Amino acid sequence: MASSVTEDLARDGVFFVAGDVTRSAFDRLVERLGAPIAEERIALRPGAHAYVAKARRVPLHTDHPDVDFVAWHCVEQDRDDGASLLLDTRSTLHAMRRESPVHFEKLFDTSLVCPPLSGGPPTLLRPVLRKTGSELHLFCSPWLRAADDSDGRGAALEELRERLSRAARTECVARRMQRGGVVIVDNRRVLHGRAPIAEYSQRRLDRVWIARW
Repeated sequence: MASSVTEDLARDGVFFVAGDVTRSAFDRLVERLGAPIAEERIALRPGAHAYVAKARRVPLHTDHPDVDFVAWHCVEQDRDDGASLLLDTRSTLHAMRRESPVHFEKLFDTSLVCPPLSGGPPTLLRPVLRKTGSELHLFCSPWLRAADDSDGRGAALEELRERLSRAARTECVARRMQRGGVVIVDNRRVLHGRAPIAEYSQRRLDRVWIARW
């Protein structure tokens, strides 16, 4: 299992094990990828403002742009569903670069306003697209606003979001963990979310943010 995590992430952007992974084995997978920089128990919380703590649908998104990988370990799954919905954005980005090059290039100059890793009000600016070597790194969360939507930036972001919405209808995959299951995604490439769950759901996941070695 440990030997395949880097291979699966490089090929698909996703690593998945349905269940029966111990917490210590999960921690070893995390350590293989980089340094854990934050951990949170994902569960429903009455009165919470965060999408992940509410029963309603969690839109497809990336997490904080300074996070390279996001890993979840399933403590308890929802009785009826609770699957993680995942969208690899690589083909969508390549299609946009080919078919709409002006808007594609504008995304490198379009920043979203996001909070610091430690939390608090949104004060940081991070680009929607950046490049490391030949790799494209995406930052896209539908509830975050653009810092400046002038000079074609707003139109470029709107086109990207529309393309991702269309791709989600045909390319999104569901990965439903059982107790002890693991999902790890490349946060610079794969959007994640989930369908609505019941208000009484006992779904609980331990989420770890990872900075690449």
